[in-house]
Amino acid sequence: MGSRAILQAFENYEKSRVLFAQTMADMALRSVNVDCMLRCNVMELLTALLNDPSLRVQQNAALAIGRIANNSHEAARIAMIIDTMQALLRNIEKRSKYYKKAVMFALRCFAKHSPELANTLVTNGALDAILICLEEFDSGVKEAAIWAIGYISRHSTALAQACVSAGVLPMLQLCLQEPEVCLKQIAASTVGDIAKHDATLSQAICDAGCLLVLAKCINYPSPRLKRQAMCALSQVAKHTLNLAEAVVETDVVPDAILHMGHPDGGVMKSAANLICEIVKHHYNLAQLVINSGGIAALLNVIQHGESDVIFPAVLAIGYLAAQSDFMAIAVRAAKGVEVLNYVLDKETCDHVLATIAWTIGQIGKHSPDHAEEIARAKIFGKLLKIYLDPKSSENLKQKTKGALKLTLSMCTIMSELEPLLDTAPPEILKYVLAQYSQVSPPASLWREILKKSFPRPESA
Repeated sequence: MGSRAILQAFENYEKSRVLFAQTMADMALRSVNVDCMLRCNVMELLTALLNDPSLRVQQNAALAIGRIANNSHEAARIAMIIDTMQALLRNIEKRSKYYKKAVMFALRCFAKHSPELANTLVTNGALDAILICLEEFDSGVKEAAIWAIGYISRHSTALAQACVSAGVLPMLQLCLQEPEVCLKQIAASTVGDIAKHDATLSQAICDAGCLLVLAKCINYPSPRLKRQAMCALSQVAKHTLNLAEAVVETDVVPDAILHMGHPDGGVMKSAANLICEIVKHHYNLAQLVINSGGIAALLNVIQHGESDVIFPAVLAIGYLAAQSDFMAIAVRAAKGVEVLNYVLDKETCDHVLATIAWTIGQIGKHSPDHAEEIARAKIFGKLLKIYLDPKSSENLKQKTKGALKLTLSMCTIMSELEPLLDTAPPEILKYVLAQYSQVSPPASLWREILKKSFPRPESA
């Protein structure tokens, strides 16, 4: 009877510890509870439970720590001070898959708050534990480990380089080839987080053989996987011409152009952004996109997409037109000026309007023939109205002024320039007058122009 009572007491004690850890994990799901929990020293209590003999208690304590840290930067900072991370990582290679998954979640929550916390994880051996979890058979543990890498590497070049130096890229390349779509998505996202920093890291991704696998991921049915794969390829291609050529060698351009007609707006945007990052580097890459039907696809995105979707497509058209007068003619032939004029009327976002203005300038800068179509579309007046609008941002004003400078300097249609004489400010008017001077107007017309543009003060 005595031994049964003792065993019952121990069982009740274990149930109480499990209940406490589970309750803390559930309470931590609501951020409003975290401050009260911290005042009650919950992190210290949960850290102590990480060494509990019961595996259930350990797992629930690790999950609770992750959820609390996810909702509070202060909680993550406290965890670093009281060595919670060391307790989480102790003998992790011998722990169950459930514990490993909870620990990887906690590391991700620590790292997300600041570069300083992420750097603390790296300097205290978190990457070794992450690599151990990447070798786990269970896909859920791998997913959690890849999330942790992504949250660490996204902060800075140094942290991303630390992840690469630890050897995560070969593991990510293998995860991209796993059958689980969710695992592929997270791996592609993490590759993009690493690649975005500089060309050296992107080259390491190329050397690890990730590009071809990412290109194959674009053809999976999952829209999210398509987006993440194309975003990762964009992050690689944006740095240098050689990296852009490496991306093109995966034969991704036709797929990207095809996906600009995808019903998912995120896929459309990612595809347009990938093309944009490719064409900006060199004439030959731009020519490849044009030969593949890229202009029509980009203009379709511009005409039917929302503001955030059309931005990279407009930018890509600008890069194409800037490469040569021939490519600008190709844009005009595809009715690019008409589409840009249509979007200029309906768009309200400053950064998109600024990009449209810049693109119009790249089309019209090449010759009088290029500027003529812009003039016939009555775009000069619209750009001037945007420039004079006091609500326009400084960047938008600079872009519209630059576009007017480039196009007015090429325009020889005096009938389209005449309306600007009464409305253009001096910094724009000088380009209009310069065009008038080239056709040698009679002196009487010059006097009339000067009288309208620079009226004499009343006191005179």
